[in-house]
Amino acid sequence: MDGPVIGIISAIGFPALVIGALLIWWFFPAGLWIAATSSGVPIFPLTLITMRLRGVNQASVVNPLIQAHKAGLSLSLDGLEAHCLAGGNVQGIVNALISANKAGISLEFDQACGIDLAGRDIQEAVAMYVRPRIIK
Repeated sequence: MDGPVIGIISAIGFPALVIGALLIWWFFPAGLWIAATSSGVPIFPLTLITMRLRGVNQASVVNPLIQAHKAGLSLSLDGLEAHCLAGGNVQGIVNALISANKAGISLEFDQACGIDLAGRDIQEAVAMYVRPRIIK
């Protein structure tokens, strides 16, 4: 190959490589993936990329999933993502499920999502069940 051909290829290839690397870095949050994997929550990198494409804030779903896993709850990433897409409070749901589990209250994920999407504060509802208020 001639010198000018190599120069043209490298002039086009290097910026394309840099732009490609920046796109991958923007779509794939490596720190979040490492945190999830090291916490024992298996998440495929492609899942995080598709979450970004669907417009989901990955950290607002993955961090509560890690928290639930550490608390001994088995929640699905798909369920949490669906609740996030429906406009629900994912962190509030996970906190309420952990509180209910620790208090021995039987609260299912679907029930908690229904309460949250109905407009009630699920954490307050669980707290009222654990410590009822006496109204004078």
